[in-house]
Amino acid sequence: MLSKRDFRIAIVVFVAAGIYFGLAGRGSLPYEDGDQPMEVLPNEGSESNSFPDSMDDYAGPVFGYFVMGPEVKTFVECGSLESTALWVDDQTDSIQPLYLESATSADEYEPVFGSVIMRQETRKNEGFGADYDQTGVVTGINYWPNEGFGCDYPWDTFSMRAFGNEPFWMMEISNATLILSRPDGPKQSWLMNMNESPFTSVDQEVRLEVTEKTCQDSMSGNRFGLAITLSYGDSRLKGCGMKGTGT
Repeated sequence: MLSKRDFRIAIVVFVAAGIYFGLAGRGSLPYEDGDQPMEVLPNEGSESNSFPDSMDDYAGPVFGYFVMGPEVKTFVECGSLESTALWVDDQTDSIQPLYLESATSADEYEPVFGSVIMRQETRKNEGFGADYDQTGVVTGINYWPNEGFGCDYPWDTFSMRAFGNEPFWMMEISNATLILSRPDGPKQSWLMNMNESPFTSVDQEVRLEVTEKTCQDSMSGNRFGLAITLSYGDSRLKGCGMKGTGT
């Protein structure tokens, strides 16, 4: 005679076998290595699923040329072919006026450099955007020059860079290290804790406040997507910043 423990084990094995062969009959078992993987769907009823709450979570800085006209609103990333142009869906309503301000010729289809925070979506179903394979949805300005940087700038060498005036200063963050340059002294660097804003240095000497909002340089007129306040010792520096694609 089976003990109670052995009886429970037998029941579990029996149920598991029934589920296995039931799935096999419907062709729902996992594929073998090398075959097509199963489609995984999100659990819409779970509060703990790992899917982003917003599509904005997929957005990041891009750099390239905009063309804006009566029937054209396109973006081509630096180093890409014109055939890869994205139709622009500007949720900030700022690209068109910035483009018109930056255009230097009477040609309404002049390419103008700019950097924005963008995510890609599938093509539009109607209108002029339906002629393009992908749509670039603009969710913020990263850097728009009045005079300044373009595609040849080393965007991939930093995760954040900021500038200030009177007196001039420049800050760069790369590999969790903040490097500060000022004309009146040597470069200074601190290892940063970048997990929570406001960011602080490991030795607690530096405090970095970053606000995502349009910031205009007081001398060049360039627009940036970040307002920066950097505090250390008795110094408190304010300026404008932008994101790069480096670590």
